[in-house]
This record gives sequence, C-alpha cells and structure tokens, in this order.
Amino acid sequence: GKEVKEWPIYDQMKREMEHFKDSMPYIQAISADSMEDRHWEKLWKEVKEEFDPESPEFTLEKIYKLDLLRYVDFIDTLTEEARKDRDLKNELAKIKRNWDNLQIKILSFKCKNMEGDFYKISGADEIFQTLDEDVAKLSAMKTSSSFQAFESEIQEWEDDLAMVSDTIELLLTVQKQWTQLESIVCIQGIAGQLQGEQAKFKQCHEVFKKELDKVYENKNALQACTAPGFNNI
Repeated sequence: GKEVKEWPIYDQMKREMEHFKDSMPYIQAISADSMEDRHWEKLWKEVKEEFDPESPEFTLEKIYKLDLLRYVDFIDTLTEEARKDRDLKNELAKIKRNWDNLQIKILSFKCKNMEGDFYKISGADEIFQTLDEDVAKLSAMKTSSSFQAFESEIQEWEDDLAMVSDTIELLLTVQKQWTQLESIVCIQGIAGQLQGEQAKFKQCHEVFKKELDKVYENKNALQACTAPGFNNI
C-alpha cells in the first residue's frame, strides 16, 4: 500500500527489480544452446570476470551481479555470432550425415575371358549430385562471418570431397577402358598375336581388381575414395 512505498528501501528494491526485469532478455540470450566455450571466453574478457556457466555455483544471482545491461551491444553481437556459428555447425553436420550414409553402387559379375568374379561400379549419379551440392555449400561457408571458427573443418571437407570426385572419375575411366580392352585382348582368336599386351592387361587387371575388392568390402564412398594410396591406381 501507500505506507510501503514510503519506506526508504522501497525505491531501492523497485530500481533493482526493474533492473533485473530489463536484464532478463540478456540473461536468456547468453543461456542459449548456441553459446559455446569460445563465446563464453569472449564474454569473460568483456566483463573482466571468468566464470563457469556449467557450475552449480553460477546462479541467477551471480549472473545478475555481472550487470549485463552495461554490455547490451556486445551481448547482442555475441549471441548473433553464436547463432550463426550454430547454423554453420548444423550444415557441416548435415554434410557429415550425407557421407556417412552414401555408398558406392558396386555389383559382382563374371568376366567373359578372365577367371573369377569381378566387381563393377554400376552408377555414380547420386555421388556426383551430392558432391555438387555439398561443394557448393562449403564454398558458401567461406563467405560466412563464422568461417574462421570452422576453417580447418571446412578445408578438410573440401579436400576430402575433391579426392572423392577425382577417385570416382578415375575408377569410372579405368573401368571403361578395362571393359573395352578385356573384350579385345583376351579373345581366343587373337590372344596369341597380343601376348605382350595380354600380359600387361592381366597385370593391370589384378591391381584394379584388388582395389575394387576393397570398395566392395567397404562401400562407403567417403571412406573408400579417401583411403591412403587408393587414387594412385
């Protein structure tokens, strides 16, 4: 009532309550899931006080004592940075999920003129489409204000996807040449005239077959195409 408002402590409590009410949006902002260690470290430097946001001792009272209203512009900028970082991190996670699940389509078939089973890539359209999409996403990330925080991861993905592209194209090229040569070099009627070429072809065949055996055992496109030495066939 009116008497309470006349107490000396009333005005002080009112000011503190209004200050707390005005601080709440910024308290909520720095409590967002997008805030990571690097963002907290920037906040520490700005408020000139280090604290552990995961500690039970980091109470609402302690947050209030930081007097966040003195840093509203900085907090607005920081939390927007954290949000953009989270969005880019989520995009990188999507790229990872793509390549965790993407497999090379490879089938077993009988060689006409060679002994044993042989494996053949039956198509790579999905791989090339995913490459195009994800390479474009990674390129766009370089223009993001969050690029620096994820630079090494983005560069690693670009290197890996470039290797996937080169290796798949190499496999398809060698496979096409193999198919053409196998039908010529190993034909019974002319094999005797091409003994030298036939020996070279069989040697290449064994190397290529071993590499395709590895792909058949682990069809994951990223793992198969970035295996050490694989694209040196």
